Amino acid sequence: MKKYKLIVEGMNCEGCVNSIRRVLEKLDARNIDISLERKSAEFYAKEENIEEIVSSIVNKGYEVKEVIKYD
Repeated sequence: MKKYKLIVEGMNCEGCVNSIRRVLEKLDARNIDISLERKSAEFYAKEENIEEIVSSIVNKGYEVKEVIKYD
């Protein structure tokens, strides 16, 4: 698993955080940390799942501005 950080526009409440958390959990992400203030979601995921994670978040109505992968 690799660590990722997504910059997500459109999150503005705890309901948004919970919606994104459910997407991440469904796609087997681990150690999830979502911040409204930083407009970010940090987590560990399998590299082959990241495209599906991003498209699932976009399908929920959010905009993923940036995907950062840590080595």
